[in-house]
Amino acid sequence: MARQLPRARCLVLAWVLLMSSGAGAAQLCPTLNQVGLAKLARERGPLKLVFFASWCGECLTHLRQAQDKNTLLIAAFDEKKAAERVIAKLAPRSECYFDDGLAAAFKIDGVPATVDYRG
Repeated sequence: MARQLPRARCLVLAWVLLMSSGAGAAQLCPTLNQVGLAKLARERGPLKLVFFASWCGECLTHLRQAQDKNTLLIAAFDEKKAAERVIAKLAPRSECYFDDGLAAAFKIDGVPATVDYRG
């Protein structure tokens, strides 16, 4: 039993270090590109994309109304951490993603913007 205690301490220490490094933390807004979007559309059907930015006051209304699984919130023209702070605060039911080329693909040049996507 005495040998297990140091091993248990090592395991706990390793877990604490892993969690503090961010490796185990879930991302509120994982990155999404065109390939990932097409995959989601195949799985779920038609999607409503709501492009937003943390600094956009008008976007907050759109975020509060996003309450279903077929609405995707796409953080664009923004920093990922800032977008995730807004999502954490508002806690919409719709999933959030960080833009990886989607705004450019859909020719979005400002937020808020909404796109109906069918794949």
